[in-house]
Amino acid sequence: MLEETGPDPAAIRDWVAEHTTWVPYMGVLRGANGVLMDRSGNSLDRALLLAALLDEAGYAVRLARTTLPADAAASVVESSGQGVDLDVDTSSIASVPEWAGYRDGAGRSSDALLELVDPTLDAETALAAASEAAADHWWVQAEVDGA
Repeated sequence: MLEETGPDPAAIRDWVAEHTTWVPYMGVLRGANGVLMDRSGNSLDRALLLAALLDEAGYAVRLARTTLPADAAASVVESSGQGVDLDVDTSSIASVPEWAGYRDGAGRSSDALLELVDPTLDAETALAAASEAAADHWWVQAEVDGA
C-alpha cells in the first residue's frame, strides 16, 4: 500500500479514506489487517489501519477518541449509506469480475445473518445501534515534523 502513497502522511490518510468504508459496530472486530483485506471497518478499526500504515512509514502515532453528539452520529450513519437495513456495502468490489457473485449474494447473506442473530430487530432499533456505533469515534494523531 505504501508503494502507492509513499511516506506522505496526508496521502496515506487519503488512501484509507478513499479505499475503505465505515460500517457500524462497536469495538475492534477486523483490526488493521481485516480492514485492509475487506476495505471496511468502524472508526476504531480504520484508525488502527491508518496508525499501522503511518507507523510503518516512520511516524509516531497515537489513537484519540471521543463520543460524538447524537446529531453528528446520525449524520455519520446517514452519509455512510449503511441506512437502517444494515445491508452490506459491496459497491467497492463491483468492478472485480471474480467477485461478482459475492456482490449479488452479500445483501441476502447479511439479512439472513441478522435474522439468525435477532429476528425481532426492527429498523428503529437498527438505526439506534448504528448511531451508537457511530458515536464511538476514533482517529489517529501523528507527529509530523515535530508537530
